[in-house]
Amino acid sequence: MASKSNIILVFFLTVAWINAGMAQRRPLLFTKPFVEDNQMEFKHYTSDDGLSNDRITDLLQDKNGCIWIATLNGLNKFDGLSFSIIKAESSTSSRQPAIFTSLAQTDEGEVYTGTENGLYKYNASSNLLQKISLLYDTSTYSDESIRDILFHRDTLWISTEHGLLIPYNVNTSSIDTCYHFYGTYQPYYHYHALYMDRDNNFWFGDRNSDPLYLNSSRKKITRYLSSRTNFAKKRESDVSGFLHDSKGRLWVSALDGVFFLNKESGVFKKFIRPSTWCMAQRVDGTIWFGTGMGLLQYDEDKNEIYRYSFQKDNFSSISSNNIYQILFDNADNIWLATDKGLDVYSSSRYPFHKFVHLAGIDNSPGGNSVSAVTESKNGNLWIGYDRSGMDYFDKENEQFTHFRHHSDDDNSIGGDKVADLYMDSGERLWVGLWQGIGFNIFNPKKGHFRLITFDKTSFNSDWYNDFMEADNGKMYVGFWGAKGLAEFDRRSLSFEKFFGANIFPKWCCRLITRLEKDNRQNIWFGTTNCGVYRVNTITYKTAAYAANDSSGLASDEINDILFSNGELWLLSSTLQKYSVEKNSFRSYGEKILSNYNLKAMLRDDDGNFWISTGSKGILVYNTDADSLIARYTRKDGLQSNKFNDARLKLSTGEFFFGGQNGFNLFDPATIKSKNTIPTIHFGKFWVADSVRYYQSAGLKRIILKPDENVFTIELLNNDMANPENYRYETMLRGYDKTWVTVSPKTRTIRYTGVPYGNYELLYRIANGRGLTTRIPVSLAISVDTPFYRTWLFYTIVFLVIVAIVGAFFKIRYDELKTKQHNLNLREQLFRLQVNPHFLFNALIAIQNYILNHKAKEAGMYLSNFARFFRIMLESSQSEAILLETEVEMLTLYLGLQQIRYPERFIYQFEIDENLPEDLTLIPAMMVQPILENAIEHAFIDKLKEGILTIRFKLEKKCIRFEAEDNGIGMKASKKIKKTAQSKNHQSSAISIIKERVAVLSKKYHYPEKFEIKEVAVAGEVSGTMVIMNLPIIKQK
Repeated sequence: MASKSNIILVFFLTVAWINAGMAQRRPLLFTKPFVEDNQMEFKHYTSDDGLSNDRITDLLQDKNGCIWIATLNGLNKFDGLSFSIIKAESSTSSRQPAIFTSLAQTDEGEVYTGTENGLYKYNASSNLLQKISLLYDTSTYSDESIRDILFHRDTLWISTEHGLLIPYNVNTSSIDTCYHFYGTYQPYYHYHALYMDRDNNFWFGDRNSDPLYLNSSRKKITRYLSSRTNFAKKRESDVSGFLHDSKGRLWVSALDGVFFLNKESGVFKKFIRPSTWCMAQRVDGTIWFGTGMGLLQYDEDKNEIYRYSFQKDNFSSISSNNIYQILFDNADNIWLATDKGLDVYSSSRYPFHKFVHLAGIDNSPGGNSVSAVTESKNGNLWIGYDRSGMDYFDKENEQFTHFRHHSDDDNSIGGDKVADLYMDSGERLWVGLWQGIGFNIFNPKKGHFRLITFDKTSFNSDWYNDFMEADNGKMYVGFWGAKGLAEFDRRSLSFEKFFGANIFPKWCCRLITRLEKDNRQNIWFGTTNCGVYRVNTITYKTAAYAANDSSGLASDEINDILFSNGELWLLSSTLQKYSVEKNSFRSYGEKILSNYNLKAMLRDDDGNFWISTGSKGILVYNTDADSLIARYTRKDGLQSNKFNDARLKLSTGEFFFGGQNGFNLFDPATIKSKNTIPTIHFGKFWVADSVRYYQSAGLKRIILKPDENVFTIELLNNDMANPENYRYETMLRGYDKTWVTVSPKTRTIRYTGVPYGNYELLYRIANGRGLTTRIPVSLAISVDTPFYRTWLFYTIVFLVIVAIVGAFFKIRYDELKTKQHNLNLREQLFRLQVNPHFLFNALIAIQNYILNHKAKEAGMYLSNFARFFRIMLESSQSEAILLETEVEMLTLYLGLQQIRYPERFIYQFEIDENLPEDLTLIPAMMVQPILENAIEHAFIDKLKEGILTIRFKLEKKCIRFEAEDNGIGMKASKKIKKTAQSKNHQSSAISIIKERVAVLSKKYHYPEKFEIKEVAVAGEVSGTMVIMNLPIIKQK
């Protein structure tokens, strides 16, 4: 009995303790259950992708857009393509830091990081961290273990593990004072808090620390004590973060949840209970919490908190439920620091809210391929799948309720293959099944499905593609087969009237694809391959249109029909509009749209058509401009590039498009307003294959040496989550003639062999809608001129060349002068060599006349000789003489020789009539030796009288001289001279003349020619001919 009493006593005490405990729990400001959101897709980066460690402590985006990641084993920098691990400079006085706890950036963009062994600053030139000395009075805090850092107004605030708050002036590298507070005795918990609110009040805290407030003017720290019993205070001594939101409220996060703090009264009010490590407010006003149970988003306008948690069956969920830091970057992407790596969510450039089936997660679409959709009056959606039944989608709470066929439940949906959904005015849901068994009418209020079958004896007829309620209340059913279009009586649940082959001539008119009504009481329906038809629901008058008639229909395959703004539009192989006045169709975008498999269309408030395709995403086409405004793909946030014909414009103006991997629900106006491009800048700069600058964004000009004309530059933008979604283009102005497209996978452009000169590198990007950077960023690049291309070098070379040329011409002039002098002397010598020879022969002749007592002959000979000698002496003073003078002198000479050798020969002159003898100059003493040689040798032993013919002929560049005799010939003459051994009689005249001809041809630049040949008639030698070219010398 006592034992029983003890048990009862223990029971009551336990209940009382539980009630007391419940009574001790602080009331919450937010009491609603969190909305689970499974559709947000995160991209994950871990140590497998290049991170130095998966446990991340802090995040920062620098002024160039790069993401900095502090971890428990290294500092990382992410440029959207790859991770770089940033090391510290080697030093004998300090070890390399391993644990990086915090990050901060100055107004000038300098990056600082706190570590387990002090403060470091990033040196962009060396790509290394520099240790910062922290000296105050006689103390040094350079090796303090830093918990957090914060930059504000030239001051870097540093919180240390041992309870020091150090304001470090980055401009003067000095510390004016230090503050002391209770540090943490559990440094292995890496959350911490330094925060400057909107009123420039400084807040800080740490593990095991109460919230602390620094009054800078009074240099006093105020501590907000915790209490487990006083609900106006925090329960635990613990702080992880502060947030002063856009409405002026101060939030405090900690191990014991999230609180509002009234700064004036010091009263805390608890908002939510989960342990929270960080907080941040997005530009849209929503507040995000990194907790121990995932990522939370507080939407105050909707009074909802959405939870994003780790799901083992959903690879796109967050990596871990422990979120230590949240960063909203310049492109509004969300970066999360977890204990399993780095996560990033890109709201995408365009908010195409995507919903896909997640295996193992009930609150997601019930199937993959979306085939139908309709809207209920409350704004929620009914969604059909081609193999997975249908869903009811609560839009506000993003909750899915699934309806599947169960063979043992007659009240379940008739089948899981849903082809169409339609909500009539009585809020009854019409479910078209693609199974040959009929269609369902579903009453959502009663939860009751009714199966309607047209032909219960066969599976060939009951295939349904669309339903439509006419303005007069009549209900129409669109078969794919059976009897085509049917009018259905909702009271009797029976088919009343058919508009199939019995009215329209073609059997294929029964294969209906889409129903639509206009504002003239007409029902329009398209077919698979039989054109489009119209039925008036009042008069039942009908009309048919085909591609082979005069209506202008582009194709018999009709994919969609849309009545919008009083206009009827068709979608087939292209887009067409129906004209009531002309009763015909006009085509739009044939050249553009015919390249795509068009599935369905909707029209926005600006008149643009949004057209889903079978494999190329969604097109946005404008009929006025006849242009494709944009094409969106899976990269832009679509469920996939493959769409079905499910589409709907909601009462809110939102668009719904269903595809083979889920559906997209979006506001087209928001999509257009998101047509922006991120800020761009240059990244690393390589010369050859070595990094010259790790950050080139702040540079205005890069100067390269002449041999450094091979360089590469990195192209960055501040959308680090989606860098591959843009088109990158560069132009090296002065080198490239057009813009050069750069691969988004590498985002680097390499130039090789760039000539010396000044260039300007331009860089721009474009998004999916063709919007391009309005003003490209630029960087001046100069390749220095090689020394051998400078003006100094040219001047030196010019002077050297002038000196060399001058010396050359001086030497050449002296050589030519000497040579000319030698030629003149040599020619005079030749003449002197000839003259004594002739004088000797002439004196011998006179001697013979005297010895033979022929005084008269001797006198005449002497007179002619005197005249000849006088002419010879006059001409010896000149290089050239007139041709008439030469002929006179030769006549005298030949006369003298005839007197010497009577009856031995006769002579004759043949002078070209184009050669005026009184004007033509020829070299002196060139002909006489030849004639002398002929007289002396040609007529030896000549039985008959010799004939000597002298010719002067005008050629192009010279005078051709010929001396022809009818003597014994050269061979006979040589034989006689050899027999007689008469070498003394051998004249040296011929060799002298040859040398003179060679000298004269070089001097006067005419063809050199001197030839002696025998003349033969009928094979017998009949004489000798001497041919010689003489210069035409101009008179001075």
